Amino acid sequence: MFKLAAKCMLVLSILAATFSSVVLADNSDVQGLEIKGADGVDITTEEIKAFAALAAQVIRDEKKSRKGMLSSEPVVYNFMIATDNDITLLYEEGNENGPTVLVMRKEVTPNLPQYPGEDPSIKEKGVVKTLADDGGFISDGIGARVKINGSTASYMSTLTTTATASQVVVPVDNNNSGTVCPKANGVAVCNAWTYGGFETSTGVVFDMGLMYDSTIGPFDTEQGYKGFLSLSPDKLSYANGYDQVQYKNGYKAGTQVTQYFYRNVSGKVRLKLEGLATCADMGCNNPADTQLITIIESKDSFNISSVKYWKIVSTISTLNNKGKNQADFESIRLDGNLVSSSSFQAAEKDHAQVTRDSGLKYYFRVDGDLY
Repeated sequence: MFKLAAKCMLVLSILAATFSSVVLADNSDVQGLEIKGADGVDITTEEIKAFAALAAQVIRDEKKSRKGMLSSEPVVYNFMIATDNDITLLYEEGNENGPTVLVMRKEVTPNLPQYPGEDPSIKEKGVVKTLADDGGFISDGIGARVKINGSTASYMSTLTTTATASQVVVPVDNNNSGTVCPKANGVAVCNAWTYGGFETSTGVVFDMGLMYDSTIGPFDTEQGYKGFLSLSPDKLSYANGYDQVQYKNGYKAGTQVTQYFYRNVSGKVRLKLEGLATCADMGCNNPADTQLITIIESKDSFNISSVKYWKIVSTISTLNNKGKNQADFESIRLDGNLVSSSSFQAAEKDHAQVTRDSGLKYYFRVDGDLY
């Protein structure tokens, strides 16, 4: 199988430390800030407040850049970052409850494959190639990828139509045998992914975008997508840890989500997602469809000055060539300019079909039984 789908990194069970709440005084950096999940976690209130101040500033900058573009409809903003001690911090603004920080400590450390050619100086910062973008193949997934030339561009964006629930089939390893799904910390798990990213000139690959989740919504029964930014193979130090008790929201399946992939925002790698979420707050206390802007940022600065290529990907992690996924990518832009047809490389496919129309819209269909 083609190593395009190699993502043994899904098991995102979170150790739900005692989830109490405390509201900081109004003289804090972010007034009226509510903190959830901090009890029993190795992080101080001052560290959380510093994160909240950073997140609030990022969101202010985002709002400023979008001045005149936003509709009158309510918009919820999420900002996420992972710390050095296996903690993911999520800041939410725009919900009816006021600014909130959710502290999430991860219970499971997934195992990601390691690949030759990593740059040691970057590996020390916890970054590794998670796909065989060096042309290798492995046996833990099926899917398709298209690489895009544009070494000096600072970011890529694409309007992505995600698969509906009926268009996604994620294999299940009921016996935890490790013959159907890759194992992460002893747990066999598969998943569907629709994402992008880039490879640096030193050969390091950053993967970021949307991962499928069939347990979102107020009753954990809806299907949708959550964001991820992959940064490490040996511990879950990428910003996509979600506690299913406290964080139930996600982008609705079968809708359009705009994905932005940034190589260098003040030195850091950043993902931004814009689309329709199933709820108006992280806990789905208000289950109303709401516009959600999610920003996920690396904890380290990498100061990436150029890339080898950009990419768009649709994939399933699986060991038996089974599963289905699909995605449509259109309005593919580098630095805001539409990508020319000559900048797209030939599609790489494993049990998948990729077509492109005259408007340079890509249709990815991944099906282990059909292709």
